[in-house]
Amino acid sequence: MVHLLVAVKKTVALPYRVLYGIVAKIAGYENVDLLMKYFTFIFGGLIGWLILIGSEQFLLRFGIWRGFGYGVGLVLAILFTFAYHRHVTFGIKSESRERFARFAPLQAIIAAANWLLFVAATHYLHFPDVPASFVVTFFLSLVNFAANRLFIFHREAQGNLYKR
Repeated sequence: MVHLLVAVKKTVALPYRVLYGIVAKIAGYENVDLLMKYFTFIFGGLIGWLILIGSEQFLLRFGIWRGFGYGVGLVLAILFTFAYHRHVTFGIKSESRERFARFAPLQAIIAAANWLLFVAATHYLHFPDVPASFVVTFFLSLVNFAANRLFIFHREAQGNLYKR
């Protein structure tokens, strides 16, 4: 899994540098690192979302209830995104058990909110699966990024919290 993540990181290096230059010109250099960290976070989240929706659609074809399939996809996506954010987004390889112990409950809360909003959007509001999942997941990604950056993958330097 780590080798796959390293390969993904190397593959997106050039587009990342191009995007970095564009964002720096638009948003200003003081904001570019945070925005690029969010883009990296979103890219991993997109892969996680593809795992999630792919699992849900795969199980749906076998007659499995959409809500159960979505739950299975969420579990798979959480496992992938922890590895991705640990190695690629935040580049922190220490204290993995402690970080996962903080990451898992946060992701369980985000996943529960994601699942509830998805079921509400598809069953009660009758939105199609993929657009509903995308909108719900994107909205919650903003909350998720802030929480992960501040509480899960932060670094402490001489007693002060600095944001990587």
